[in-house]
Amino acid sequence: MDAPKAIRKPRCTMIINPGDKFGRLTTVERVFRKPRWRWLCQCDCGAQTIVASHNLLASTNSCGCWRRDRLKSHGLTECAEYWIWVDIKQRCLNPKSRSFVWYGARGITVCDEWRDSFQAFYDYVGPRPSRELSIDRKNNDGNYEPGNVRWATASEQARNQRRPKQEAASAAGA
Repeated sequence: MDAPKAIRKPRCTMIINPGDKFGRLTTVERVFRKPRWRWLCQCDCGAQTIVASHNLLASTNSCGCWRRDRLKSHGLTECAEYWIWVDIKQRCLNPKSRSFVWYGARGITVCDEWRDSFQAFYDYVGPRPSRELSIDRKNNDGNYEPGNVRWATASEQARNQRRPKQEAASAAGA
């Protein structure tokens, strides 16, 4: 008995023409780049890029500017305050974070406004006054929210730590 023949999927039959729009890309002309034909496209941002037909039909929707625009919507991804905000969210909301046990697992969270918007967080805390300061919660058992955060030195933060349970119990009994 003969083995069954492999079934090939039919190639996409959609026809692409100059002037067709795919996301931010507009096809300009067909160009040959080994091993196949591709499309020279003009992006809405003004850049030109060459894209394979199957990528236009499947996933490519810009020259790369869409991703850059999305990542830099507030223009502050390079500043320390942005990464401090990212760290706060990780330790409070991500169970896979090494620090989650000391924050999220204790019920410490980030207020909704700050969780969803770096700009709202930044508008409240402002720029970090110096590299020696880091974000601190005034009430160590409170959440990251307006009224409970400040820029503090390492020594200020050391004085604002939870006491170990044994020490807290002896202080309560004294």
